[in-house]
Amino acid sequence: MRTERLLLSRILDSIAHCTHLFAKVLTRRSATSIAFDEIKVCSLDKRGRVLWQICWDEVIRICTYKVDAYVVDQIVIGLMVDCETGYYCCTEDLIGWDKLNAEFGRRYGVKMDDWWPGVAFPPMVENFTVLWER
Repeated sequence: MRTERLLLSRILDSIAHCTHLFAKVLTRRSATSIAFDEIKVCSLDKRGRVLWQICWDEVIRICTYKVDAYVVDQIVIGLMVDCETGYYCCTEDLIGWDKLNAEFGRRYGVKMDDWWPGVAFPPMVENFTVLWER
């Protein structure tokens, strides 16, 4: 049983590593903010239109990684609801980033102070990290 779980975890990590890039591109195209309430979290464009929306109860994994943006790296958080869809991603430049991270602490026990240094450093390395998993 333990071997099967370890194998499944490694397979999910491999899938996540491939799929998070696609989700990131879709989210970064026009997202300007993140909003949430007790039931859902969503990404919004500059006109307030919803780009994606998921229920908190559907989240099965939260990951983070860094994108090398040459001058300044960009920290990204991905929320997975199923393995087929990949990650719904939020970047640190979005309005609501700090509030979202505080909500992760409240809901999942994931505190930004605990994970941020390991993702931010060293520079120019992706540092993909799973923060929480159901």
